[in-house]
Amino acid sequence: MNFERVEEHELIRAAVRKVCADFPDEYWARCDADHAFPWDFYRAMAAAGWIGIAIPEAYGGAGRGITEASIVLGEVAASGAAMNGATPLHLSMFGMEPVVKYGSESMKQTYLPA
Repeated sequence: MNFERVEEHELIRAAVRKVCADFPDEYWARCDADHAFPWDFYRAMAAAGWIGIAIPEAYGGAGRGITEASIVLGEVAASGAAMNGATPLHLSMFGMEPVVKYGSESMKQTYLPA
């Protein structure tokens, strides 16, 4: 297993931090107090392509792996979003893995990209 920093991973970290910077602690406090799903954040992460990071390119994703998806979630959690931001993303990122691996072509066309 290689634990060295990889340039691509550093670029992912920087890009995710940039998106997260638009969502200050006040945003997360408001979502928490209102028991509201963080739709603005979710849409921003989707628009930047992070939700589909582990979805194959053939289905509109970035074609990266679990390591890269974990980097995204780590940066989100570290940004102040904590689990309020990471949970909606990890459900979309990893929740589609059974469809990617075991779904029929019709199912993949319907439910992918993330």
